Formats: sequence, structure tokens, C-alpha cells
Amino acid sequence: MDELARQLQQLGHTVVLLCPEQPPALKAFDQDYPYRILRHPRFFSQRWFINRRVGILKRLYHEFRYDVIHCHNVYPAGYLAVRHKLEGGPPVVITSHGGDVRSNNPRFQKRSVRAKHSFAVKQANALISIGPFTEQGYLELGGTTPFIHAITNGVHAEQLSLPVARPDTIPEYLAPKNYILFVGRLAYRKGVDILLKAAAIQSNASSHMPHVVIAGDGDQRASLESLSVALGLQQRVTFLGMVYGPIKQWLLQNALTLVIPSRQWEAYPMVLLEGYAAGCSVVASDVPGLNILVDHNKTGWLVPHEHPVALAERLTTLWQNPVMTQTVAEQSQHIARRCDWKRVAEQHVLLYQSVTRLR
Repeated sequence: MDELARQLQQLGHTVVLLCPEQPPALKAFDQDYPYRILRHPRFFSQRWFINRRVGILKRLYHEFRYDVIHCHNVYPAGYLAVRHKLEGGPPVVITSHGGDVRSNNPRFQKRSVRAKHSFAVKQANALISIGPFTEQGYLELGGTTPFIHAITNGVHAEQLSLPVARPDTIPEYLAPKNYILFVGRLAYRKGVDILLKAAAIQSNASSHMPHVVIAGDGDQRASLESLSVALGLQQRVTFLGMVYGPIKQWLLQNALTLVIPSRQWEAYPMVLLEGYAAGCSVVASDVPGLNILVDHNKTGWLVPHEHPVALAERLTTLWQNPVMTQTVAEQSQHIARRCDWKRVAEQHVLLYQSVTRLR
């Protein structure tokens, strides 16, 4: 949302971002952003008293007279926006990032909540699909193809392709093309334990195998570090915590391959695009979303999900065939260039213009 807002500003549009108040323990630095940020009280409940929030949009519309509302989830934001639209508000565009439209969304156990999701999808002027996974979710909720528009997530393709100097914080033992990389949240659904088990299988097969770098943080970090020790990988696995900027860019540019071992669905993970842009080959689980975004043997490789043996075999093959790995990495960079942020923002503007003309 931040990057899209910045790009829209650069294209000459005025952006106002409406988001919840920060929790008391966190400080907001709204004044540091190049667009205006407005805060609304955090939702007391995702079900109760939700309709009262339409009044916030009405008051803001009276002040700003904005041309379009772009919501980054179906519910509650999209639902409230279409309620506002039906009472005289502007057109509504909704982007789902996957979790709210997936068929096994636990909220759908409440029939009334699913009905509100469906209402928002059917009443929105346009639905942005960041990938086939979200498109399918819209259709299952009653959306129709003419209102679904494919616009991917964005990436700074050119910037990520430019080589960066090795940051001082990178451990000396991590040599270019001599490590496997994971970047993301350390949560069960991301499958980092599967990668660790695959690394253990590799170690049992040969003493000379690439290092494994885990970049990210989350509630599973302690258990994953313990698993690494239990598997005898403490000399081969490095947990770096959260990484940003040049550190992240260097890691992506110099990894043998980026591994996305997710257990479940993925709508369109940003790290996949970042890996493509940085010229890093990708090995991903064959799960909904990733199985379409990764073109097997062309932009990366797919392995069965929750299958450490298959993952170990694929990683060993890449380790033994660096030329093949580099060729696939170069092919994937073409995908990233088509998803450059400026181009993505321009696609959004064209969509905004189309829904305002039809008003």
C-alpha cells in the first residue's frame, strides 16, 4: 500500500491513506510519509457494530471528495466501502491479498460473515486479482469475470538487479552462490522446518553442501533454532533475523537459490518477485498460488509440499548444476521487469479512470 501510494503521488495524484490507530505500544511516524495518513479507531469487533463505521467514510468524503476508494481487503474495509457507495459514495476497487478470499477462511464458518464478504465482492466496481489464487477466491464468493482485473504486486525491478557491495553485517563464511536462502515470516505455514529437514538429508548424503540462511523472524524462531540443533545443523544454518535494504538485496543477489517451502496457499509472495528481480532462482512448494506463479524448469522449480526428500534432491541438483541455475535465474528477471512498480501503478490508474467514467 505504501509503495503504491508513493507511485500514485509521483504520477500526479493525491493520495489519502486511511488505516487503524497504532496500538499504544507502537509509535506512528505518519509525518514521515509523502502522502496524508488518517487514523480511525481500531475495530472493536469484526462482526459487531461494524456498520457504524460507514459514518467515518461519509465524513471523509464530505471533506476530500475523493474519486475512488481502493480497499486492500474484502472485509471489513471493502464491505464498508460498498455500503458507503450504495449510499452516495464513490466507486470502490478491492484488492485481496489472498487470506480473506481463500475457501478455508475460518471466518466463513460464520454464515453471516461469508455473506458480507460475498456482498462486498458482488457490489464492488472492480476487483484486483494479484494472481490466479485470488481470482478463484473472488469467483467462489460470487464475483464475475468482467469485474476481475489482473494486476500483480509490484517490485523495484531495476533497483534490485543492480549489484550492491557486500554489507559488513553479512558473516564472512557466507560466500556468493554457496548458500540457500529463505526470506519470510517464521510461522508454521511457511514450512521452514521442511527446509531444515531437507538440509539434514543433504548433510547425511555429503559433507560438502551449501550453507542455509534463514532471514526473518516470527513466533516459530525458537523452535526452528532448536530443530536445527537437533538435526545437527548448527554449523550449517544461520538465522539472521529480519533483513532490509542492501542486506536483503545482497542476500538475494548472491544466493544459490531462494526457497519458498510453504505448506499451504500463497497468493503472490513479494519475496518471489524480489527474488526474480535480483536474479535469484526459486524453488517453491507445489501449493495453490505458487504452482502457477513458478513456471517449472523455466522461472524456477516446484517440489511436492511437505516433502523434505524431494526438496533435498532438487537442492542437490541445483548445487551440482550452477550453469542451469543461473540460466533459470536470468529468465525469471524478465517476469520481474513486467511487474515494475511504475508499470503496476499505471495499471491501477487506468482501472481507477475506468470505474469513475462508468459512474
